Amino acid sequence: MSKYVPPRSRKAQEVSTLEAEKRRQRQLRFSKENDKGDQNGKTQRKNSGGWGPGGRSAAPQYGFVSRGEDSRLQHSEEAQREYFEWILQTFEGDKRTVKDFKASGSIKGVQSGNQTSQKDQKKDNIVADGRSTSKQDKNMSASAENAKERATGCIDSTLAALRKLREAMLHQEPTEFSVKVHLFSVRVAAPVGHYQTYIPSINYLLSSGLLTSDEKNEIATLLVLHVSHHNHQDEKAFRIFQQYHMQEKSSHLYSVLVAWSTGDFYRWLAMFNGENDPCIYSIMAGGLSKMMGHMVLCMTQAYFTLLTREFEDKFLPRGMLVGEFLEKYAQKWKIEEGSVVIRDRRAGKR
Repeated sequence: MSKYVPPRSRKAQEVSTLEAEKRRQRQLRFSKENDKGDQNGKTQRKNSGGWGPGGRSAAPQYGFVSRGEDSRLQHSEEAQREYFEWILQTFEGDKRTVKDFKASGSIKGVQSGNQTSQKDQKKDNIVADGRSTSKQDKNMSASAENAKERATGCIDSTLAALRKLREAMLHQEPTEFSVKVHLFSVRVAAPVGHYQTYIPSINYLLSSGLLTSDEKNEIATLLVLHVSHHNHQDEKAFRIFQQYHMQEKSSHLYSVLVAWSTGDFYRWLAMFNGENDPCIYSIMAGGLSKMMGHMVLCMTQAYFTLLTREFEDKFLPRGMLVGEFLEKYAQKWKIEEGSVVIRDRRAGKR
């Protein structure tokens, strides 16, 4: 016969059990995140048969200070510098993998030339029933997916290592070395849209007082674009611009801000498509959905039809096909006989 447990004690036991389960799940989740970078590295090493020339060396084993895992990096500047050198060497070794991923056309920032070749290929591979008959499409898709997984693993590993290093230096006063670490963090994180990394690093850098004029301009530009395109706080973005750019109204950044805040989708899209800086392009891409939604609304009120070629040249985001655009932003539009049908003329006559 089991021991009698009063209702009040039974309830307390249930709460205690529930809290213990939550702690266990939290620890498991953190453990998976911590092992993710190492696991990606192990997979890559296994597939390639070794790190190869210019590849990774043995990874130093450090944990996240914020999780109470490891504090060795906190107490040794020499270890911090050695770890950062390892991160740089690792990233250089992984650049080829990331470059292959970009070349596959699977990453934001694909060149317009790739867009044309994709369109031509799709035309060649579509038969009367609308289905693709080419095995090449499937092979290319599988290859692109594999490249994406490898590139994602490389970036994740680098970002995780940089976070460990930054956490270890938080208790220290800003130095030239810590500025170098945070600058590198921004330049790695911004092109892939990892704002959890680049925003804290930007704030650290701007408050450090150790940036050169060019570095301050570079970092403040990214902050201005993030505040406007991601946070949708245009007034704050203009204030930051005036604070760090001294009201240079002839600058490219000012033109982007004006086009964004006024809803000038034609001008904004032209600057977005022509942007070559991967950090700026990626952050601007965070506002693409909002601007394209605004453009679709305006064009729906102004046009019935538009030649497909004209739409591709003037209104299509870089790296996107017309069919993709319609599926994502304009489901009520359709393509007929070389034209994009925005509104049906017959519907207005009824």
